[in-house]
Amino acid sequence: MGSSSKTKRSISLPCRSHPSAATIEEELNKIKTWKESSTPTAKSISNGLSRLEDLYKCMENFLNLPLTQHALFHHQHEKWIGDLQDGFVSLLDICGTERDAMTQIKEHVRDLQSALRRRKGDSSIETCIAKYTRFRKNAKKDAKKLITAMKQIGNKIEATPLLELDQHVSSVIKVLREAVAGSICILHSLLLFLSVPILKSKPTRRSLVSKLLYKGAVACENHLEEKVNELESVDVALHNLCRSDLSEGDKMQIAQNSLKSLEASIEDVENALECLFRSHPSTVRIEEELNKIKTWESSSTPTAEAISNSLSRLEDLNKCMQDLLNLPLTQQALSHHHHEKWIGDLQDGFVSLLDICGTERDVMTQIKEHVRDLQSALRRRKGDSSIEISIAKYTCFRKNTKKDAKKLIAVMKHMDNKIEATPLLELDQDISSLIKALREVVAASISILHSVLLFLSMPILKSKSTRWSLVSKLLQKGEVACENQENVNELESVDVALHSLCRSDSNEGDKMQSAQNSLKSLEARIEDVENVLECLFRRFVKARATLLNIVSHQL
Repeated sequence: MGSSSKTKRSISLPCRSHPSAATIEEELNKIKTWKESSTPTAKSISNGLSRLEDLYKCMENFLNLPLTQHALFHHQHEKWIGDLQDGFVSLLDICGTERDAMTQIKEHVRDLQSALRRRKGDSSIETCIAKYTRFRKNAKKDAKKLITAMKQIGNKIEATPLLELDQHVSSVIKVLREAVAGSICILHSLLLFLSVPILKSKPTRRSLVSKLLYKGAVACENHLEEKVNELESVDVALHNLCRSDLSEGDKMQIAQNSLKSLEASIEDVENALECLFRSHPSTVRIEEELNKIKTWESSSTPTAEAISNSLSRLEDLNKCMQDLLNLPLTQQALSHHHHEKWIGDLQDGFVSLLDICGTERDVMTQIKEHVRDLQSALRRRKGDSSIEISIAKYTCFRKNTKKDAKKLIAVMKHMDNKIEATPLLELDQDISSLIKALREVVAASISILHSVLLFLSMPILKSKSTRWSLVSKLLQKGEVACENQENVNELESVDVALHSLCRSDSNEGDKMQSAQNSLKSLEARIEDVENVLECLFRRFVKARATLLNIVSHQL
């Protein structure tokens, strides 16, 4: 008995002691808590789906553990492995079906909203209502079929006997089964939401809700109304449009409010399902990095410092993309489509990015060399002619760089249009999501490398003083940093400082100091940009090589 107790006590310890397993248990407990307190509303289901996504992130870490993979590999031919695989495939199908249903609901809701705004008569609105009602009836039937299928998934996995398995394998199976059970629980709640009875003419079921809707209380704030979900609220609102005991204005307002609420809730559920459907950590991290870049784009200034920060974020994004490309599933998916046009366009895109990144890096090196020549000339102070010769060389270089940058900007626009224009026909959801992620990485790369080109193509300062009068005054006071002039970048500051050297309305010492300060600042910033471009260049080389290897294995 003692021996049995010891064996039982140690069943899950090796697995549970790992942080990934402990985190899975925490997420499963959160799902259980959600189940106990959830209401049949889209908002509650959206919260449940978000928790399920968190569970799958943890489970991915758990499955990547060498011990877990070793345990599963040695039992790959056993029935319970096949049942688990079939279970996850079925859950994937159900998740995709539910996501498509949410999209269709949203489309019907928007049609109804459009009909209400047009107000072309009762017949027009009633036609839209009839279409929506038919869709709801069909969705209800489909949901009930899927509920039956989900019960079979759960029963099949639970019924598989686990004989003569060691404690670690038993623990792995337990974790996977609990993940399936948690998935079934939450996806089942969404199917129940979709299969809610459609409102009929009998008044008993809807009397309370109808009164609340008449008062505009569509949100159902009181505890009693929390059991009325967004679909039911819309049913009541649409039913009321055909009644004669409410004013036209009240009926329209109630319907618009309930449709607006349903649309927002459905969009949340749709987004949560989309994340769950493709919630591999690599794609999630790519999305997070893309959001960081979008935040940068909305708040960036045209300075070398801002560009250096954005290039660092782009490097992080490309690290995540490399992780995605290294996945066996990704490589398998791409290899099966190696002959298609969009693969070739992506390869060409990365080659072009590699060339542009390399060109920008070389330009930064040349700027740095010109800056050092100018600094050397200023230190020697061998007269105005010597300094002016160095300034003339720098100005000539800047003009040529500006021309080259404008040519590259045109190339990048063409590249972006080419990749986006390639149609993706007859592709499954997995490969479509993969292509979307890769295209977004290319688009973000184009955006940030484009900002570098805009920085390089900054107009060169001419003799007219209107554009730089304020900056010139600041430079003469030694305020090269331009703390209150965020839109003045380092190249412009150098232009102003060099231009001031040729003027006679300020002290020679002040002009020299201003020029030295601005050149020192530009040199430091350019070096930062150059270093990040070098790292990014290596990332593009690696991405190109990975894509080439995937395709070449099929040739």
